[in-house]
Amino acid sequence: MWPLHRSRNFKIEPNGSVHKFS
Repeated sequence: MWPLHRSRNFKIEPNGSVHKFS
């Protein structure tokens, strides 16, 4: 899993997909 607590640019979707914000 992505280190969400360290990367605000990453978000885990309920379906399991990962969204990356630029």
